[in-house]
Amino acid sequence: MRIEDAYQAERRATEAARLLRDRIVNGGDSGRVKTDVDRLELCALDLQRCVEAVQDAAAVSENPQQFSADIQRLKECSSQFLKKTLIVHDSGVSPTVQQIEELLNVLSSS
Repeated sequence: MRIEDAYQAERRATEAARLLRDRIVNGGDSGRVKTDVDRLELCALDLQRCVEAVQDAAAVSENPQQFSADIQRLKECSSQFLKKTLIVHDSGVSPTVQQIEELLNVLSSS
């Protein structure tokens, strides 16, 4: 089901954020950090795409309320994660550990 795709996208976003955080903590070179920031943005966009697909599928299902709480949580998480990711990505400077921790908190608190 599409809800599983959204959960997997959420896990990939978490892993991308952890990888970026670890790279920054360990003093990774700027080229690798930039690649990791790009990966983070792609994961955020993929998460949003998956959540929208779940919403679309739920709207036409026989029981649209079945996953409504999960969908709402994923929708809020996706929105906040994408917003914070775009700030990191579009800033043009290497992100800080604090910024990445905030991203991880968005994913873990939802």
